[in-house]
Amino acid sequence: MDMPARAFLWKSLRIDETYDQAEVPPIQSEDATDLLWDTLLEESREDGNLPSFFLVTESNGNRPQSLYVSPDWPSAESYAQSILGGA
Repeated sequence: MDMPARAFLWKSLRIDETYDQAEVPPIQSEDATDLLWDTLLEESREDGNLPSFFLVTESNGNRPQSLYVSPDWPSAESYAQSILGGA
């Protein structure tokens, strides 16, 4: 995911509200990427023992490209609407 998508996920997972501010690294850092993915895994819905995710992909006639991954449908839908200009 690119930085705007990661920032969108960061906000939807409420990382700044969930963790102690002293523990939250700057979002551009590698540590923040690790925290983001760990939180995503923790928050994913489970079907049995398997986590499930919602993906936003883009296809322009070529191979589809994944743009966003989320543990919940509302976040994925909101991200898709944001890149479509709210359509």
